[in-house]
Amino acid sequence: MRGIDLATATDHEVPQKGDVYSCRFADSALWELDPSIMYGTFETKNKVVTIVTKGKDFSFHNKSHGASLYNGTEMYIKVAGDCAIVFGTCQYSAAAKISFYMEDEFLGRCSFSDKGKGMCGSSVFKYYGGEGTIRAVIKSEGECYLHSM
Repeated sequence: MRGIDLATATDHEVPQKGDVYSCRFADSALWELDPSIMYGTFETKNKVVTIVTKGKDFSFHNKSHGASLYNGTEMYIKVAGDCAIVFGTCQYSAAAKISFYMEDEFLGRCSFSDKGKGMCGSSVFKYYGGEGTIRAVIKSEGECYLHSM
């Protein structure tokens, strides 16, 4: 099993069964830590994770909160097969859910916010299936923060 930080992964590192990928959205190695830069699209160097706005552009918020994402934002996550996708979520986010699809097949949903819990935490989506790209779509009432993935 390899542990791979998506901020420093090379272009040639693609998902393999047993790999553990991670990225911290408050990490300057991943992207510019400048809240004035608005992204319509962002992808990791090896293209394992791509984030695309479908409404309001997203940005780095600050070192405590990571990325600011909004309703309709989509994430495309390449997987090698069965896996758990873990989102570091925030108590200061708007109420939000995230839905998962493989091609056009609905796979499930989970919370994408720790609003009202009194502390930040994580949300987990477990995928059982073959390799491919999972599309994750945020449904929120406002700004959501993503610490890590």
